[in-house]
Amino acid sequence: MSWLQLVFVGLKKRRKHTAILLTGTILGVLMITVVLASYQGMKESVKENLERYGEVYILSNENKTEQISYRGVPLFINSNVQSEKLSKDEFVSIKEKSNNHFIGISPRAVQAVVNQDDNKTYALVGIDLEEEKKLKPWWKVWGSWPNAEKEILIGYDIAQKYNLYEGDTLNLSLNGSEETFVVSGYLHYTGHIDDQLMFTSINHPFFANGIDFVEAALPYQAVMKEEHVPLGWSWSKVESTIDEKAEIISEIAKITPYIFIAVTLLGTAVIFVTLLSQTEERRNEFSLWRAIGFNRAMISKILVMETVAIAIIGSLIGIMIGIALANIFNGMMSEFEFFAIISWNQILIIISATIIVSILTAIYPISLALKQDPLKLLKING
Repeated sequence: MSWLQLVFVGLKKRRKHTAILLTGTILGVLMITVVLASYQGMKESVKENLERYGEVYILSNENKTEQISYRGVPLFINSNVQSEKLSKDEFVSIKEKSNNHFIGISPRAVQAVVNQDDNKTYALVGIDLEEEKKLKPWWKVWGSWPNAEKEILIGYDIAQKYNLYEGDTLNLSLNGSEETFVVSGYLHYTGHIDDQLMFTSINHPFFANGIDFVEAALPYQAVMKEEHVPLGWSWSKVESTIDEKAEIISEIAKITPYIFIAVTLLGTAVIFVTLLSQTEERRNEFSLWRAIGFNRAMISKILVMETVAIAIIGSLIGIMIGIALANIFNGMMSEFEFFAIISWNQILIIISATIIVSILTAIYPISLALKQDPLKLLKING
């Protein structure tokens, strides 16, 4: 009988202990794989998004007095003071003459409008629809973007509150002027202020007074140049959805080593206790091996091979299940979209580390088995 046959016969014979050891190894490797593959996937996703969508800036008037906050930047709403507005000609000048290589740049005008159905006030935002698509490619729209001045795109919260769908209407009024808008679509949940806003074309008469602020995106790590900006206006970098994701990943990176240590210690404890128990139960088997001519080196080789076999099988199963669970985890997260990533080098490291930890854990139980006197054991059990 070959060494491998001896190993697998032994593992098959002790199915209970083999199952416990395999389960402990699989769970440990699975948890490490889920954390590692998810972290790598999220990190790569954020990197790709930053390079693709760029970094967000807002151009606003520093001298405004009545303010609201949009994505952390103080802004003004419903100003009738023309000096606090940006004219469309000034915006075109900024867009065309600036040396900034914009991914997208969209003017925004904000008006507080009243919903005639319940007399509640909401913010209606006028935007350049084509430029907004460049700035917010991650927006998911149920329905479609507005194609006409009297069409409106509504935020998730408003859609849920009024149970509105594509084709429904909203009667909105501004300073006594009433307008009926057709809902072209509504936003998928974003978790930001956009969920509470309504969007339409900036060319609508409601926004004739001018532009309140400008939102733009620059390529990742590019520097915004303050060129052709009117006096009193300035660019401010804002935290985008992607930046927030990058911060989450940074926090995950900090705790990942502690997770790995905790999982390793837990797995080691399970393996150690199981092997110790198994050694006690296999005393007769070891004594018979010694009696028929097996020396300590041979027995050690069999026990080590058993440990390595369980480590390899458990690692492979744990990695496969871990990658699958990481992708399921991705599907459950609305804030992240990623595909679990784990390299071949990392797989080899996980398997190698599992083998090393398993062997080190098995040293003491194996040494106990080799110290036992086979003649005494045979007499005791004879």
